[in-house]
Order: sequence, then C-alpha cells, then structure tokens
Amino acid sequence: MASRTAWCLRSGHPRRDPFSPAWLRSVATSHSALFPRDALLIKDLALYQALSPTNLDSSSSSSTMPAHDLIGATAATSDAHLANAAAALTLDGPSPARSVDVTPVPVKTVPAPATTTSTPLIPSPIAGRDVHLIYDPSYADPTLHTDLIVPVRELGCKSVTTWVVNDENAEELAHKVPKDGVLVLHADMPPGLTKGAEFTALRTFLRAGQFPHVLGHVPAYCERTLHKSRMHDQFVRSQIPHADSLIVPTLDALNDTATSDFVARILADSPGTRLFIKVDNGFNSCGLTSGCVVDSYVALVAAASPLVEAHGAVVVQRYLAGREFTVAVCDTPTGVRAFHAVERVFLPGQLFSPPDGTAAEKVVQGEPELVEACRNAARDAYVAVGGCAWGRVDVRCDDAGRVYVLEVNNTASFAPDSYFAMSTRAEGVDRAQVLAWVAQAAWDRPVGWMGIEEAAEKE
Repeated sequence: MASRTAWCLRSGHPRRDPFSPAWLRSVATSHSALFPRDALLIKDLALYQALSPTNLDSSSSSSTMPAHDLIGATAATSDAHLANAAAALTLDGPSPARSVDVTPVPVKTVPAPATTTSTPLIPSPIAGRDVHLIYDPSYADPTLHTDLIVPVRELGCKSVTTWVVNDENAEELAHKVPKDGVLVLHADMPPGLTKGAEFTALRTFLRAGQFPHVLGHVPAYCERTLHKSRMHDQFVRSQIPHADSLIVPTLDALNDTATSDFVARILADSPGTRLFIKVDNGFNSCGLTSGCVVDSYVALVAAASPLVEAHGAVVVQRYLAGREFTVAVCDTPTGVRAFHAVERVFLPGQLFSPPDGTAAEKVVQGEPELVEACRNAARDAYVAVGGCAWGRVDVRCDDAGRVYVLEVNNTASFAPDSYFAMSTRAEGVDRAQVLAWVAQAAWDRPVGWMGIEEAAEKE
C-alpha cells in the first residue's frame, strides 16, 4: 500500500534521514496544490521528529521506529506534550481539540492490571473499559500495533493490551484474555496462515473464549474477501458491477476449453479488450507484472502458467481501463457509511497499481457526481461481502462514467498516512471517530456475536 511518505520520497525531494521538520515543511508547501489535505500528515511526520526520545517511556524503542509512523509519539507520550510539539510546527496550526491534557493510557503486550483512565474525547462504549487488540502473526512486530492503539486511547479506554494469536496458542490465549474487556480484531492473515478459506486460529480463539463484546475484522467477513473468486461470487449474487472473471485453479484448467472459450468471449466484445490475470489469494499486488495484462489466449497461457505454479489458482478477468479510485467504508450506528473517493495517479503507460504503490494519490475534487457514484459502489460492495467494522473498496470508472468494483480490502490500514485515512479525512472524520462509530455499531448487535456463524462457509 502506497503511503503519503512513499509518494514524497518519489516526488523529486532528496531523501534525508531523519526527516527534518524543515524538509517536511518544504514538501507540504511545494505540493499543497496537488495534495492540499496532506498538511496534516506532514505535520504528523514532523511531530514525530519533534518528540525527544527522553519523552518516551521505556516501553518504546524510538531508535527503531519508522519515520512515517507516530508510534512512540502517541502510544507512550502524553497528549499535552503532543499538543506543545504540534503547536511549534506551523504547517496548519496547532492540533485540534484532541490534544487536550489527559492521563496517558498504559499500553501493554502482556496482561497487567490497568491503573489509569483517560478522558474520552469522543463518546463510545469503549470509554472506561480495558481493550484487547487481537492480531495475527503477520503483525507480531509491536511497532505495527499503534495504528489502532492511538485511536483507541482517544476513546477514553482504561488500558490497551495487544495479543498475537496463532493456531498453536489460540485456545490458551482465549482463557488468558479477560472476558470483561473489549476485543478489537485486526485479522489480516495472509493465505499461508489459513487452512483452506478459514481463519482457523481466529475462529478457535473466539469459540473457546465466547467473548461478549467483539468488534473489528470478524472471520466471516475476512473469509469472504480472502479469495478474489469468492468475492466475485458475492458480487454476482448482489448484482454489483464488476469485471467478468473466471477462476483457473490448475494448469490443466488453464489449458481447458472452458478457459479458451471465456477468453474468446471477452476479447470478442469490442476492439482493444484485454484480460487481467491475478493470483486468487494474492494481496499487495502479489505476482503482478506488466505481463499480467494480455490480449490473446496464447499470451494468457504464457503469463498465467508461472503464476499458477508459484501461487496456485489465478483469476482471469476483463481488464477495466479507466481511472482508479479507493473509498473508505465503515459501520456506523445508523448504517454503513462510504467516504470520499481518493484517486490513484498512474504514470504514463501504467495499467494497475504496482506492489510499491502508484506515484501519487489525490482526493477527488470538483466532481461530485463521480464521488457519489464511487461512494454508492463502495457501500454496495462492502455490504455484499458482509463487511464488518471497516474496509476499503477499490473501483474503476470508464470513459462513459460507469463505475465498476475491483475488490473489497477487508483490513484496510488504519495508519494516519493510509488511503483509508485520506478518504475519511476528506470529509472531516478521523480514525478515532471511525472507531467510535464501529464500536457503537458492534454494541447494537446481540451480546456475544463474534462473526463466526457457520452460514458464511455454506453459501
């Protein structure tokens, strides 16, 4: 996923380590016309550098933290100090009302009694409660936990404890995590950590624990979006506009008449039509190269064969030309909300977003009908796959103005420099507010609902 920092580094500014506030100001100033909303992000980056390591507690390791994150700055530093540091950086003025003086919330990686309570800045059911963040092994690094720790703290929780669940410790962990707290799931398990299409560790953990208050990325939602083929099945059932696609599970299937007939039908639709090959269970543009866009069956077999051998099943679909957008989506107490469209800016000749992200992204401005069409498509797609908590939906718009859904990303990054944050921030909504809505929506469900219903596997 491309970050705003990554874009700055690719935009012609010489890289400097550490990122100095002066350099960051120059980036924000020189690119304010293209990305007028990035001033807040640049302030956050400079804020990170403005914090002295002596102001961080012993649980933080500031020397190893990436410059693009607010890890030590928000997880282990008082909000009063954050406000002072932010006020010293005059990119867009002091931090908003979030920077009121509150008692820091303890952040732990092992169970321990909570001793302090922060003042909630946004009303939510999390206020005054112990919160347990549940991660999968791909998030074992504690520095990756702060994207959720930060907004959870702002909701006035009593304490934050992080846990990493896997197949070996799932049942044991279920008995260690207190039942009177709030579970926030961040289950972004790559396919290698699942069995079939089931998030085994997370399901085992939840079944054994029977926790009353669970929010976040529940198994039923994650499993519907783990494989592109299953996601597309949900789109078909719900009549979501998307690219025609075919699952090709093996090399034999690749060379079968069903595949050649599908290719012939798609390519015959109109001159210039092409096909796009994607790894079925791939994420972060796994396996994608320029050779994955083809215009003949022969080229398809040549490009898809090594992907099938290396990664298993692939999805062959109609390549959708046009502008590409991404839209943040989340649960709220009154229903699903889709936010502002963020456009991915492609280089000349670039056909899709590469693994390291596009050269730039920008908040769409001056095109209200397009933004609304992207919102509607994103909301419908999220609902179609049983979205829960939050997500991000990628869409494309063709020259005729038709919007097609590419995919639903079930565990969109909650980082302050993420696509998700850009999309919500364009409408004046920050991460803490999103999490407050998600928590209230979860509280409105029956007590004990954990998103592990068996129906998800029998559709």
